[in-house]
Amino acid sequence: MKNLLLQVFLVILPLTMVYGQCTLKEGLPCGSKVKLVSGSSFTISSKSCQNGLYPKRENCGWYFEVDGCKPSLNCDKMALKAKGRKCKGDRLKVETENRRKAFCRKEQLESGFTDAKPTEFFDIKFTTNGRGEDAGFKCTVSCSGETPTIVAPPVSDCNCGKANRKHKTVGGSETKVQEYPWQVAIVSPGQSLPFCGGAILSSNTVITAAHCTIGQSVGHFKVVVNEHDVSVDDGQEIFDVCSKKEHPNYSSNTKEHDVSILTLCKPISFTKTVAPVCLPDQSRAAYDNVLSTVTGWGTLFAGGPQSDVLMGVDVNTIGNTDCDNDYGGGIIKDSMICAKAVGKDACQGDSGGPLVTKEPGDFYSLIGIVSFGAGCADPDFPGVYARVTEDLPWIRQNINGKQCGANRNISPGS
Repeated sequence: MKNLLLQVFLVILPLTMVYGQCTLKEGLPCGSKVKLVSGSSFTISSKSCQNGLYPKRENCGWYFEVDGCKPSLNCDKMALKAKGRKCKGDRLKVETENRRKAFCRKEQLESGFTDAKPTEFFDIKFTTNGRGEDAGFKCTVSCSGETPTIVAPPVSDCNCGKANRKHKTVGGSETKVQEYPWQVAIVSPGQSLPFCGGAILSSNTVITAAHCTIGQSVGHFKVVVNEHDVSVDDGQEIFDVCSKKEHPNYSSNTKEHDVSILTLCKPISFTKTVAPVCLPDQSRAAYDNVLSTVTGWGTLFAGGPQSDVLMGVDVNTIGNTDCDNDYGGGIIKDSMICAKAVGKDACQGDSGGPLVTKEPGDFYSLIGIVSFGAGCADPDFPGVYARVTEDLPWIRQNINGKQCGANRNISPGS
């Protein structure tokens, strides 16, 4: 009974949360995960410090699951230290399945922000860089009416994200031959040992890391599918690349948005052993703290030889705040996701390869792309991957060719 009374008073009393010398005087606390239904309305706001400004180096997120309604953001107050149309500096960033937009001035939100297309999530992130602060923001997240309806494209005669196995991969072991049919090797012409990995998204599209392709012409590498053991001829097929496109916001210094799209000169014919991976359809928060698998032909230990056969290890994703703390702060950005497990990691030569997780419905989606780390399997430093959900709109815009849908095997009661 005492605990019940405490819960009631927590709801009724005004919410003032103290963070050092800064307080959240109104609205949902950082890290809130809330479901939006028609008629929902929630306040979010920046913390206020003793000087009346928001804190330095803030990193606060609110994650909304959208259930059959149209979400929107409207702000009564919006004063952040940033420059330019893209708000370089402190920003409030909103992301849905179809749109991503950063705000720093009230005039940008005169008509509010919404997504006219159906979306399952509505995520908001407030970040500051510590180079100057302002009065902050106060906004309302609401949801109204029914979600817009869009006629779905015809379902193709193939499935994405279907692994060829009966049992789960154990960490650090050779994968079953063509166990992960979306895996590709990226090789130099005339070579068989991959310098990077990648994943099939469609009959003409492969995704890899931007640091694998930046500064190289498409004639300097080829894509190999249906590969397992690079030391023997085991049915692999080699494809020329006609064009490449690194993410426009990729930074070779920070490794932000470490994503590259390759367009093949001829289409891949899908089979049981050559098929695409699915793209994620949940919000970014859904992929923190999940079991995932990374695959590649990288070195077996730091500075060691590359593997001839495709290897796979199971790792667990972790939140960006914990990961950034491991790296000393200021390294891990929104466009990254981290994963670790004792004695398990991606290593040199695995770059660009897929980090996948098993979704409800028994299919795999691509949640990360091998980007960087400190050594290999160092217990103090998780592996860092490009976060696919962060750049999903850009990725989808650059897919060409035949795409496959997920075959969702939902068992009764699940």
